[in-house]
Amino acid sequence: MTRPARTLWLDFETYYAKDYTLSSLTTEDYITDPRFETILVAIAENDGAPQYLTAAEFEVFARDYPWESSAVGCHNTAFDGRILSYRYNVHPAFLIDTLSIARVWMGGLEAGSSLAKVATHLGLPPKGTEVLNALGKRAADFTPDEFARYGEYSCHDVDLCRTAFNEFMRQGFPENELHIIDMTVRCFTRPILRLDKPLVRQYAENEENAKRAFLTEAVAPTEEEARGIFSSNPKFGALLISEGIEPPMKMSPTTHKETFAFAKSDPGFQELLEHPDDRIRWLAEGRLAVKSTLGITRSKRLLKLADGGKPLAVFLKYCGAHTHRWSGADGTNFQNLDKVKKGKPGSGTLRRALMAPKGWTLVVCDAKQIEARMLAWAAGNTPLLDAFTKGEDVYSVAAAQIYGRPVNPAERPEDDALRQVGKATVLGCGYGMGSLKFAQTILQGVVGPPTVFTEKDIETLGVNYHAFATKKRVEAAMKPPMRLQGQARLIHCAVAWHISNAYRQSNPAVVEFWAKCDRAIAEMMLDEPAQVLAPLPVTLARHAVIMPSGLPIRYAGLQHGESGAYYLQQFTRKHVNFYGGKFTENLIQSLARDVLAEQLVWAKEHIEDCYLVSSTHDEGIFCVPEERGEEMLAKLKGAFRICPAWAKGLPLDASGGFNRRYGDVKK
Repeated sequence: MTRPARTLWLDFETYYAKDYTLSSLTTEDYITDPRFETILVAIAENDGAPQYLTAAEFEVFARDYPWESSAVGCHNTAFDGRILSYRYNVHPAFLIDTLSIARVWMGGLEAGSSLAKVATHLGLPPKGTEVLNALGKRAADFTPDEFARYGEYSCHDVDLCRTAFNEFMRQGFPENELHIIDMTVRCFTRPILRLDKPLVRQYAENEENAKRAFLTEAVAPTEEEARGIFSSNPKFGALLISEGIEPPMKMSPTTHKETFAFAKSDPGFQELLEHPDDRIRWLAEGRLAVKSTLGITRSKRLLKLADGGKPLAVFLKYCGAHTHRWSGADGTNFQNLDKVKKGKPGSGTLRRALMAPKGWTLVVCDAKQIEARMLAWAAGNTPLLDAFTKGEDVYSVAAAQIYGRPVNPAERPEDDALRQVGKATVLGCGYGMGSLKFAQTILQGVVGPPTVFTEKDIETLGVNYHAFATKKRVEAAMKPPMRLQGQARLIHCAVAWHISNAYRQSNPAVVEFWAKCDRAIAEMMLDEPAQVLAPLPVTLARHAVIMPSGLPIRYAGLQHGESGAYYLQQFTRKHVNFYGGKFTENLIQSLARDVLAEQLVWAKEHIEDCYLVSSTHDEGIFCVPEERGEEMLAKLKGAFRICPAWAKGLPLDASGGFNRRYGDVKK
């Protein structure tokens, strides 16, 4: 697939004020706000000299320009491209975004991705500061000299953007990734999805009522009093003490003094959420309900996005995750909407509220079990690869290894619980998860329904409980937050320990792959690392690994510590412990992303009337003509089964379905 030969480099300069900026508003809210005004637009076609146009001049230019056969390049094309579509009804054939490129391509935490940082990083002339003088000014407020200086400033930005793009491409930025950027940005700049607003309003009302009922009935007679107790650390601490519970504490990283550990991520608070006494657990959940109104906030955000009947602008951040997967942005994470769950009325409502326009339907296609398939392929795990190739249910195969007998939920419905254990084992233990973490994960139901192991499992699996119950293991098992207490906890942990060990014994190729990844981490600390992961199609570099896409996963400042390797995570700027299992997870998830990226580009090139509207992890969400749903599903499944040239022998498969409502798609 080729890009258009003609590229228009473009930069909008728009009105902004202290209370009206991209820092205080989302991109969509800023552009659709009544205060919006185009001051001027700088443009340059291909290698031509930049020029600036007034708003009126640009309107005339936009009416006659051949957008349908042109690419548009900007730094932050979500912004400029959305202005083109929303304000001028202009839809270029292709979108280039140097901000997206810079985010993943420029190395180092200090590099940043703003145009000013890009210019500094590439040794280009510095970006100007004339925009600072435009604060609060409408177009009519500029003198001719001020307007000319602002226009020259914008022309310089266009030239910097174009030069940066050419330099990135000269350095080897992958051409295929430009198509992924185009598809990603287009989900926002040319939105398609509609919102069932009455359904969302009802959902928000139900959420609010349920929360209010809980607060007033469980803690205090009035909502205001209940909120006051839950919102105050000392009052909430006193409430716990009145119930006979010692409030969890932690050392404050800022004051270096003891403080309440009431954050959702604090282990002590997690223990309250897992408490065997329902009232204590409800109190912890009530604290979260007050401090976090996620469902209500999402509802209000979606309603605002759809204000005035607008289609939903889906902002996905290209390479927003460390492993190059997409992430949410612009105040809304479309990847993290509540799923429809059996036996849970009201679940998945926001997904159901996302709809195709009239006359169209949504096709959802998923790269079926791709992480498990990718790990088996990367590690050379022949038995599991053979099972995938034969079309067997690998989770039932794993369960059969654990329970020592055939597991077939289709013939024996009671085997479904065993299959869920097999699934949790494959997806959890494959990345080197320790037995205690596995015990917590399967108890919490992170993968499938929550599972509690009992004495019956000890007998069925032949668990050597005495071998497990050493002083060190027992002490470790009793430390973490877990709703099980005493002997019930130890039994659960003993079975998890047995299953974790059984997985490692049954999958020696995976265990060896973790060891290879440990060696690879040591190599990445060197200037010229040995390619110890060969023949896997990745290339080790100093503090980085280059994936088949050509994109690097960076591990800034990678070094040995007292308890192993660690690096400085780019997005959080926190030290992250790094070991073979974690590197395995990074590699597998990034490889899966690269497969999906190639498949999306293939679908874009070969399937007409099929438009990507969003992506959630390993699935693509497409809008297609309603009468062609079955046909398009078959074509997209075919696309998702195409194996990349670099992944010979990888057994891919796909699942999917179609429905006008996203939440009603049955895969």
